[in-house]
Amino acid sequence: MTNGDVPDIQKFSISVADFSLLRSEGYVYVDKTKFVHDILAGPETHLFLSRPRRFGNTLLVDTLEKAANGRKELFSGLEIDRLRKGTEWPRSHVLRISMNAFGDDSFSLNRSLARFLRRFAKVRGFAIDDGNSAEILTDTDETLYRNYADIPILTPGIQPESGLVPYRNKIIVLIDEYDAPLINNLTDSARLKVAKSTLHLFYNALKSCESMIDRVFITGIKKFFQLSVFSAMNNLIDISFESEYSKICGFTTDEITKFYSPHLDGALLRVRLNVIILAIVPGVRNQCKNPDLVSLCHVSLP
Repeated sequence: MTNGDVPDIQKFSISVADFSLLRSEGYVYVDKTKFVHDILAGPETHLFLSRPRRFGNTLLVDTLEKAANGRKELFSGLEIDRLRKGTEWPRSHVLRISMNAFGDDSFSLNRSLARFLRRFAKVRGFAIDDGNSAEILTDTDETLYRNYADIPILTPGIQPESGLVPYRNKIIVLIDEYDAPLINNLTDSARLKVAKSTLHLFYNALKSCESMIDRVFITGIKKFFQLSVFSAMNNLIDISFESEYSKICGFTTDEITKFYSPHLDGALLRVRLNVIILAIVPGVRNQCKNPDLVSLCHVSLP
């Protein structure tokens, strides 16, 4: 198996979304790091992925963050480690935002985003003037772009990092559940209007910072066509139904067999693996455009 230096007997998890915890605590990890490599090193720099809940979207975003931070030690033995052999792991400041973390109150969404961005700046040792979330986003990107090599990530009680690869001057933006403020307010037209307005300004600001951003990766449950995240960010490419990304989230039958079968003998009283596979919650077909590949694109809920 390609799980690196982890214990022989591994734990199973359906809820851990912290990549470093999965690796350090010896959980089975279905290796999706080829996709992580492709997203961080591929020619397309602004990507959008839509998947249902519970398909591992947050784990994917967390894995992207760890790889972009240059946490090479977490990826030992995985596919990305093979793909990057002999090359330096670049390090980037990562602005990671989970829109679901700001709650259901769209009237406070702008303030919550602004507070989050000010905290992001603070742990990097610089202050940002008050303003709305769009203005603070622009100021944060500009400051990181100008001073990238001199800004450490400050953690209370821990000395600033030293002796590591310098940060690149362009940041990486990861946004998980971008549509949460909209879905959470679908039944309240007033709150929904406020959420749309706030996100419109925020994503317009993100677009205006394009020259200072290396990568943008956005996940969500569905694509809201009328939201400016797609109209203003006209360089955002939807990979949700692209064949090469059809298996980026969820488990295929081959992956279940490869990564889990070595740990099932005895533990489940020798229950046949194909029975276990058939018992798994049915997944999503049609996660790729090519009709000839539909059968190969069948993924199950993790």
